[in-house]
Amino acid sequence: MVNIKKIFKGSFLRNILMLAGGTAIAQALSVLAIPIITRIFSPEEYGILTVYTALLVLFTGSQSLRYELGIPIAEDEKKAINVLGLSFIILLVFSIFTFIIVMLSNEQVFMNFSAQGLNQYKILIPLGFFLLGLYQLFMMWNIRIKDFKSIAKTKISRSVGSNILTIILGLLGWGPLGLLLGKVFGESVGIVTLSKPVLRKDKRRLLKYINSKEVFESAKKLRKFPTYSLPSAFLSKAGDQIPVFFIAALFGAQIVGYYGLAKSIITIPTALIGSSIGDVFYGEAAAIGKKSPSDLKKLSIKMFSKLLLIGLLPTIMFVVFSPVIFKTVFGNEWFEAGIYARILAIWALAQIIFQPISRVYDIYGKQKELLIITLVRVILICVVFGFAHIFELSSYLAVMGYAFIMFFIYGVTYFLSLKIIENQIITEAKK
Repeated sequence: MVNIKKIFKGSFLRNILMLAGGTAIAQALSVLAIPIITRIFSPEEYGILTVYTALLVLFTGSQSLRYELGIPIAEDEKKAINVLGLSFIILLVFSIFTFIIVMLSNEQVFMNFSAQGLNQYKILIPLGFFLLGLYQLFMMWNIRIKDFKSIAKTKISRSVGSNILTIILGLLGWGPLGLLLGKVFGESVGIVTLSKPVLRKDKRRLLKYINSKEVFESAKKLRKFPTYSLPSAFLSKAGDQIPVFFIAALFGAQIVGYYGLAKSIITIPTALIGSSIGDVFYGEAAAIGKKSPSDLKKLSIKMFSKLLLIGLLPTIMFVVFSPVIFKTVFGNEWFEAGIYARILAIWALAQIIFQPISRVYDIYGKQKELLIITLVRVILICVVFGFAHIFELSSYLAVMGYAFIMFFIYGVTYFLSLKIIENQIITEAKK
């Protein structure tokens, strides 16, 4: 039997709690700012931000073709700095290509998603891609050197900077541009801090090691990242973000604004509970998974029971009280956002109870199976909104169909995770 308690000792758990704490504080600050922001900006303006944010999130991790994931695992600093150089080159090319595509697009493209207001600010799309990608590159370097304290600080500073600028620009009457600039500024805050281990004077020597030969070798050696990790990550992001585009196209900017606020609030328990516990579970599972799969199965079932108990409280609260809470906290015109939060509660519960345990796919090298599940999820989401369009369903029914499909897929992912563990138990027993 594996002694689970030992895993919780030392720097590993401390680093996880540090990151989780930074995330919690950042989200708490955002929650405090939202009631002010919703009283300054209209649901239509918030809808433009929701579409813009969905675009950024959809391509998060794709700007460098996932090569940045090779930075923490590089054999030494010389190889790591060349992976960083490779990632930056791809990021720059991607951003320039995006700039050209966006600038050549006309207003009709944005009108298709009821975000025509975004057309006059479209230059912020490639800028946002570049800044977000740059932040990720340097974050990976800090993960490599285990400077989790700096990462946690930047999570907080990004939240503070973004919300303060958004409120100031909103009060000055900048409209949707204030929301978008606040988002862009938030993505850039922290880049200077995270880049110090590479760009400060005593570390600039690392840049001298970057050369075309090593960069090419890095691209060749790490080619599995763009080949397998990239499509899987993109499809996963697509599953979360394409509802924004469907809702915007089918029901308009105001509805997508309601949906965007509802989702941002409903996912707070998921981030604080599911993600944090999921990281700890991953640490445990990675340590005991291949040594004792039977212990991992027990741990998974026990974790599910606890997550269900923890997740039920916020779910019931959202189902019963969310419309009143949204109207009271965010203003009268946001009452309808509370209705969408009520509908999405079942999706949030599924994320809390099912998603953390799905980490076993990575532990046992089942990325291909996870990719298939992710692809099926995207297809089913498209079917739901296609069905809503053909039969002219209301936005409530469309979002409800999406929520139930997500609950179903997360449930299937969980039970297949247990099946993977059981097969590992059988394999171990035969040895």
